[in-house]
Amino acid sequence: MPELSRCPVEVTLSVISDKWKVLIIRELLDDTKHFGKLRKALGNVSTKVLTTNLRAMENDGLITRTVYPEVPPRVEYALTKRGFSLKPVLSAMIDWGVSYKYEIEKQTPLRTKNGKIIIIAQALFNDLPEILDLQHLAYQSEAELLNNYDIPPLKQTAIDLEEEFNNNTLFLKALDEEDNIIGSVRGKVENGTLYINKLIVQPEMQRQGIGSGLLAELERICPHERAELFTSSKSQSNIELYQRSGYEIFKEQEISQSLRFVYLEK
Repeated sequence: MPELSRCPVEVTLSVISDKWKVLIIRELLDDTKHFGKLRKALGNVSTKVLTTNLRAMENDGLITRTVYPEVPPRVEYALTKRGFSLKPVLSAMIDWGVSYKYEIEKQTPLRTKNGKIIIIAQALFNDLPEILDLQHLAYQSEAELLNNYDIPPLKQTAIDLEEEFNNNTLFLKALDEEDNIIGSVRGKVENGTLYINKLIVQPEMQRQGIGSGLLAELERICPHERAELFTSSKSQSNIELYQRSGYEIFKEQEISQSLRFVYLEK
């Protein structure tokens, strides 16, 4: 091994100077991965380039390579203790990248639990029809999830949504890799209170951290002293999400014989 530089920045760069090495560490921070899964997660990296970087990282003591005696042979890669020690470096890169992307493009990237990168941004007027369609889809999915629970039809129309949009309500959207809207939330600040409404995520994309990401972004960009939202008392998944996000049940209010809303305050 050649002598390391006296400069610690150069030392770090000598180990993770290639972008693929950084992304390999990102993927292996979660769990061990075999070659095919690692390549799929990284995207457009060639077999040769990935193999070269994996060998270099193994030589530097960042990863281990385990070969299982199977037909065909199965090879798995995992971070060593030295490799895991780079986690704070990647965390700082993530924080800086999120801040920079928002400053330049007003977009906030979010990595879902299944490893996909989505974008959270302010919704435009032209996005309202797609948001309304998603709202109906999520509403229907919740009604089906609650089996025989009688949820009244969603009455909000495109006109209602446009009026809300034009009445100083901030709409956020979550975009998948094809720029389809897969989530949305809206909020409005009045007298120091952020009133949060319609936190929705496409049914098949739920439980991936998108809802909590939308909620956190709305809270971040809307200065407030207090936040309030509501949900059905029968929607246990929503209640759990809000409680994980730091909300507490503030008040229960009977709206009708079949529907009770839980008001939550932060």
